[in-house]
Amino acid sequence: MAPRDRERYEAHQAELLDALRNPATPPDGFDATDLAAASDSLIRKRARQVAAGWPALAHALGDDYLRTFEQFARSTPPPALGEGLADGFAFASALPDLEPTDEVRAELLLARAIFKLRRCTATPRRGPYIAIARLRDPNRILVVTRVPTIGRYHAAIRLPGSRS
Repeated sequence: MAPRDRERYEAHQAELLDALRNPATPPDGFDATDLAAASDSLIRKRARQVAAGWPALAHALGDDYLRTFEQFARSTPPPALGEGLADGFAFASALPDLEPTDEVRAELLLARAIFKLRRCTATPRRGPYIAIARLRDPNRILVVTRVPTIGRYHAAIRLPGSRS
């Protein structure tokens, strides 16, 4: 492929990717209806991957999950690594009004053992990691550790005086 052709091809690819994120402005030569359908399909696929990796988060958002994720996905490209787990981490971290349930807090803590968030992008965590979160129902502490080459471990420790 000649350099000029490659540059033109790369420019068309970039236009298509932008249009898939925001189908309101289709590039020349693309059918707006087909582009919108493809865009919606890709967002639903991302939403399914996130819900599979973050079931408590999807459950906590309930009927608003798909609408909220769609808003996030339209402004945030999918992560290069980690697919649904990394995408869900960026999504959860981008929800300022999220009142996390114990289950969502546990999912976040476990994901933070694998990824760190910087400017809405999840990157693999290197080095050792330890985190603690207090969970309310039942009253317990969740401890998550990650040691390279050994792996990730977690334990829930019931606090004295708690029921169940």
